[in-house]
Amino acid sequence: MDSNLPYDLPLRDRQPLEIRATVIDLNQLRTTRISTDEYLLPNSGIIYATRDDALPDISGGISAKSESSVDYKLDPTRRPNGILITTSDSSPTKLFRGPSNTFIRQEKGLILASNLPVYIKGDFNRHTQEEFTSTLAADWSNFYNRSQLNHQFACRPGDPKLIISDSGSSICTVGDEWRNAAILADSITLLSQNFRFGFRNEGDYDWNNYIGHTANRPPNFEYNTYAPTVTQNYDINGIPNIDLDPRTNGTQGSSYFHNFVTPIVKQIPAREFLLEVCLVSNTDICNNDPTQWVISRFSRSEYNGQSETNIDGLPISEIKTGSLGYNHPPSNGWEAINLPKRIAFKRNPATGKLLQPLTVYGVDNNQIIKTFAFSGNTLPRLAINENNQGFLIPWLTPDSNGFWQPVLQINRPFTPLS
Repeated sequence: MDSNLPYDLPLRDRQPLEIRATVIDLNQLRTTRISTDEYLLPNSGIIYATRDDALPDISGGISAKSESSVDYKLDPTRRPNGILITTSDSSPTKLFRGPSNTFIRQEKGLILASNLPVYIKGDFNRHTQEEFTSTLAADWSNFYNRSQLNHQFACRPGDPKLIISDSGSSICTVGDEWRNAAILADSITLLSQNFRFGFRNEGDYDWNNYIGHTANRPPNFEYNTYAPTVTQNYDINGIPNIDLDPRTNGTQGSSYFHNFVTPIVKQIPAREFLLEVCLVSNTDICNNDPTQWVISRFSRSEYNGQSETNIDGLPISEIKTGSLGYNHPPSNGWEAINLPKRIAFKRNPATGKLLQPLTVYGVDNNQIIKTFAFSGNTLPRLAINENNQGFLIPWLTPDSNGFWQPVLQINRPFTPLS
């Protein structure tokens, strides 16, 4: 163990990891006959499932395998494996052999053993009968008050042990489709039938440089993007859509996004804040020298250090470094994509230090530049995109040290915007 490596990584720095799983459709196996008395799901019920093409995380090098899992690098060749039990037609997984639930003496249910993680998707081996003939209330209020045992529960029609000797009739006429089952695995994860396997573009997976070495990450930049560009995953108020119902219409979750594990930033409607632009493209210089950031009425080619000490009250149309959105974007050379841009706070013109209390420049409804108290309730007008519509931006708040931090769903899942 390397004492210099951080082994307690914060939740916000979780990295995505894809699992390659072998899918086992037990309904197909139990109904596919391979002999007179045997199906692909054997009567013994014993299945050992594995796959041997997994590859370890070796981002730390062959000689540093113990460091690979905590080195902030995602090894693109790593391939963890798993076993997925589900059905191809979304029907419940059943374990009786063939098309009938009738008793077969040699049929033993299921024992699935694996040295890999096992995922069970959808209804698996459900009881089709309740223990009592009185129906269980939807809110379970009568759970302990039910009476009259249901003789159809956990039995198979045709079982000779259930035939009444005097009459020759069986007490199990309809029976229960449930069978004894056991899963022995490295881990077991239950997935609802409504769980949807997602795609990489639903979680900014491809937008992040997961293959690159994080030593090249600029200072003050996060390890994750927190999916800010995947706007279809948010409602109009910037809250991540949540799929908490069993329906297949409406919001459908994605395994890349809607899992309460992936760090996802909440978003807020964008306001037309004034922008300031860095004079150079080197982000290291921009981060370390606040005097490199400017607001200007001059074009980039005409700018020669002219100070803008009193822009409060000016029309936004006079500012060439622009504002957030498409009403008055940076122009006259300041729009160059290699020049970093950020929201403009009121600063000391000589040192570039933030003035206290914090105030931010924005545009009011009359297209006039105003200063807005950072902690106040008065806000600039809404910004618009290229389609003349409002849009969302990541929700950030300052921590106790004054650093801006994303408001993550895993930390504040149901907190409204404030």
